[in-house]
Amino acid sequence: MGAPTGEFSQPAAGWDRFHSKEIAKVLSHFDLGVIATIREYHRGSRRAPKLRIRSDRGEFLLKRRSTERDSAERVRFCQSIQKHVASCGVSTAELIPTRGNADTLLELDGRRYELFRFVEGVRYTRTEAQAQEAGFALAQLHAAMTTCRAVGQMPDARVHHNQHAHAALSRIPEAVAYANPNFDRTMLMQALDRLRGRLEMAEHKAAKCGYDSLAQQPIHGDWHPGNTIFRATDPVTVIDFDSARQEPRAVDIANGFVQFTLRSRAAADPLEWPVGLDPERIQAFARGYTAHTRWTAEEAAIIPWLMIEAIVGEASVPIAREGSFAGISAERVLVAVANLLDWIGDRSRAIAGI
Repeated sequence: MGAPTGEFSQPAAGWDRFHSKEIAKVLSHFDLGVIATIREYHRGSRRAPKLRIRSDRGEFLLKRRSTERDSAERVRFCQSIQKHVASCGVSTAELIPTRGNADTLLELDGRRYELFRFVEGVRYTRTEAQAQEAGFALAQLHAAMTTCRAVGQMPDARVHHNQHAHAALSRIPEAVAYANPNFDRTMLMQALDRLRGRLEMAEHKAAKCGYDSLAQQPIHGDWHPGNTIFRATDPVTVIDFDSARQEPRAVDIANGFVQFTLRSRAAADPLEWPVGLDPERIQAFARGYTAHTRWTAEEAAIIPWLMIEAIVGEASVPIAREGSFAGISAERVLVAVANLLDWIGDRSRAIAGI
C-alpha cells in the first residue's frame, strides 16, 4: 500500500493472481463508485495477491488473504488489532466495509478478501530521520496495543525458539539441491553450521536473560520498511497487520533494529555485501522509540539475541521453500547472513546498551 517490501522479503515472482470474473464478483460487494483503473500491485506475500483500484471515490487496495494460513478467525484477530490502534490515533490504512452488512472481511467462494483505502507515500531511503520516525511510530503502536482486547484466532507464530526456523534449516540442503544441482555443497553446509550455532546460542542467551519473564502484549509482528509508509508532514502510516500476535514487544523492537538499519545490498554477489548494520540508524531508531516509551534493562539485554533469531527465520524459511533467495544462490546468501549474525553477536553488549 505505498511502500516496498522488507529487506528479507522475496520479490514479486510467481504470484497468485486474481481472475477477471473473480474481480467483478468481489467488487460488486463494495460501493466504490465508477471505477477507472484496476492493476496488479506486487507488494508483500506472493500468496496474497493485491489490486490497486482507482475510482471517482479515491484509490483502494483489494487483497485476497492466503488460503493456506489465514482462517476467518485469524483475519478477524488481525483486523480487531488494526481497528483498535486506529481508534487510538495510530495512522493506518482504513479498512473499507462491504456494501451490505458493513463487514470488513468478505468471504466468498471459499476465499477471504479485504479492501483498504490506498495510502500514498515515499520509499524508505535509509536515512537517520526515517529510522527515528520508524522507532517513534513503533512506540506509539505498542502503547495503543497495550489496551487492545483482540478477538478471533491469534496467529501461531513466534520469534523466540521458532520451530519453523529449525525445520527450515534442516530442509534447506534438499531444497537447494533440487533447485540447483550444481550448488556448492561445502559452502552451504559450512554456512548452515554457522547459522545453527548462532541460533542455538541466541536462544540460550535470550532464555538466560529472562525472555519468559517479559510481559506479552499484541505486537505488529512484521515491523519493516515495507509496512511503514513515510509522508512529508504526516505521521508514519502502519500497514499489514497480518502477522500481529501476542509476544513481548522486544520482538518488534529487535526486528526494527535489523530491518531499518541494514546496509545497502547493491552488489549482485552476497559475498560482496557490506557486513553489519548502520550504527547511526540503530541509534536513530532507538532515539525515536525511547522518545515516546522507554524499554527495560531486561528487554535491552534480550534484543540482540532476538535480532539473531529473527534473521535466521527470515532467511531460512524462503530458502527452504524455494531453494534460493530471491533467485540468488542460497549458499552465498547464507554465508552473508552468517557474517551478519557474527557481527551482531560480537556487538551484543553495545547493542543492548543503546
